[in-house]
Amino acid sequence: MKKIFTLIILAMAVVTAAQAQTITINKTDGTKVTYDASEVSSIDFAPKSDTTTIHSFTGYLLVSSAYFQNMYYGDAAQMSVLAVGDKYLCRFDDATWGHGLFNITLDKGTISGTGSVTMVNPQGGASSTHDATMSGTMTHITISIPDLMGGTTISWNYGDPRAYKTAGTYSAKDNIVVGGVADYSYSTNDSVDYTVVAVNDSTINLVVPEESFDNLAMMGNLVMGTYTISNIAWNAAENAYVRSYGSDGITFDCTIAGKKGQYEFTNSDCKVVVRPNADGTLTVDNTYYPGRMPMSIVSTFTGTRKNAAH
Repeated sequence: MKKIFTLIILAMAVVTAAQAQTITINKTDGTKVTYDASEVSSIDFAPKSDTTTIHSFTGYLLVSSAYFQNMYYGDAAQMSVLAVGDKYLCRFDDATWGHGLFNITLDKGTISGTGSVTMVNPQGGASSTHDATMSGTMTHITISIPDLMGGTTISWNYGDPRAYKTAGTYSAKDNIVVGGVADYSYSTNDSVDYTVVAVNDSTINLVVPEESFDNLAMMGNLVMGTYTISNIAWNAAENAYVRSYGSDGITFDCTIAGKKGQYEFTNSDCKVVVRPNADGTLTVDNTYYPGRMPMSIVSTFTGTRKNAAH
């Protein structure tokens, strides 16, 4: 009798344990889902997805809206083209401008399609989703979002954004040497601002500010007006942007000893070298001939970035 009673107790314990058994599914995002065993009749695994990644590239972004133009937003945006069965998708991912998914058509290297972009609120609020269109090539893709900031265009580019990283305004005093004579060295009366504007990946424009120098030997006070040197291309051999601009037709105002006139740079030796430095500063070496001076002025400016300007 005692043995029978013991068997009954064991059987009841097994039934209770089975009824209390749970199934826990550990998800890849770190969360868990738990079910009672009694709730699960079967577990079926879906067949493997037929999604294939065709291309995946990282590039840089230039963004324009009603409030700003061609602002550089880093070089870590990813664009992926996926094949899902006989259809194609393009996925966009960027830490600042969010995530997008587009149904696209591929035609001889061009991309076009429609979809949406979801952006995280930088203030910590809810994310927002916007209808968008996509067009371009495998190396330059434009995403248009009509209802964001009066119309926003995100330009994704596969390449080296060297010029966009350099673009900005730099401040310091400028230093010049007249006629190559060290004794004739002078500095601007005040700090001045040089501005670099990106034209494309590897070309810049340089806005040279008005500069004033006092008590130059044989000249008295000198005021050089502002001017712009355009299309200064990257020179890998010199590791800098370089241009000879004596034939570019650049005009400038120049005041020497109180006498003001407008002149043009025509000397073939007029040359500018713009060098971004590893510490974030910018060095500009500029050789020019103000007015009708027969001797050169060589300026050396090394400035600290004030702000980015693209």
